[in-house]
Amino acid sequence: MYKIKNSYIDQMIKNRTTSKEIDFLLYISMFQDEHGKVNSVYYKDVCESLNFSIQTFYDVISSLQKKGLVVFYKENSADVTVTLVNNDFSDGDFSCGYLKVASKKFQDKRFMNLKGGSKLLYLYMQRFTSGRHMLVSEFYKRFCEFMGVTAKSIQRYLLELKNAALLFTSRKRNKAYHYEMNLRNSSVLDLFEPDIMAESTAFTENICALIQCNF
Repeated sequence: MYKIKNSYIDQMIKNRTTSKEIDFLLYISMFQDEHGKVNSVYYKDVCESLNFSIQTFYDVISSLQKKGLVVFYKENSADVTVTLVNNDFSDGDFSCGYLKVASKKFQDKRFMNLKGGSKLLYLYMQRFTSGRHMLVSEFYKRFCEFMGVTAKSIQRYLLELKNAALLFTSRKRNKAYHYEMNLRNSSVLDLFEPDIMAESTAFTENICALIQCNF
């Protein structure tokens, strides 16, 4: 199940998820079932894929559980089962809106090197396929309140995303002398569908890895 609900991303923002926590969630979400459960998360695989130390792996997963974003329990000394809380699609209802994780190359350095706030803003913007257009004053008011940061922080996020060519922003003055802002997503991280592993295949490979590690 290559999907993360928009509401789950909202919770990531509310809990001020860190850069490494975001990388971890995006990575393991590639192997979840329709209940948001990942049956075997092998620390060595995560550390190798995300350039984590072993301590970072356990720090991240423990922090995410404290924030209420995941629950996990140990299968054995090496594997843990992780569930993304409230990322359940078992009812077949996709009307809530979601991010298709496999459509983006989130392990690209241009994304992984971003600060946590910039990553969260990028993830939030993906729900607007045609971009976002609003008054500058309204934009800062809304996002400062929503993300719990200052206007200067939002400016830094926008600049970082713009420098990485992940988000295009422009401003103009309208006839009423109000400044308007346009935000448009780029295609830098987009992947072609043929390059994406089938969801059933990813899930099966994860189960095979669980069996291999434990038996």
